[in-house]
Amino acid sequence: MVVGVVPYVPTPELPLLQRDTFTFERPLSYDGGPDGTDILRRVLRDAQRYLRPGGALLLELGDNQAQLLADELKDLDYVDVRILTDEDGDARGIEATLGPS
Repeated sequence: MVVGVVPYVPTPELPLLQRDTFTFERPLSYDGGPDGTDILRRVLRDAQRYLRPGGALLLELGDNQAQLLADELKDLDYVDVRILTDEDGDARGIEATLGPS
């Protein structure tokens, strides 16, 4: 199993975060690139080195990022992809299984 909470806030949205967010952490801790998926995409690729077929990948993400990653998840042979939502129905993560090689 690979579990990750990596930076996923889109760069243009960093100024919209609460002011105290950057009191103890630098913007780099949140900056996921233009659409927030730069590091998420790297984790999708790199996690395959650690997962066996049938292994699980869990990642925190936001907004429409699960849809932005859908093609790459498929291309990298992840199956059984589930979008994890909060009580308001907002996407907060994905769970995927590495398919057979």
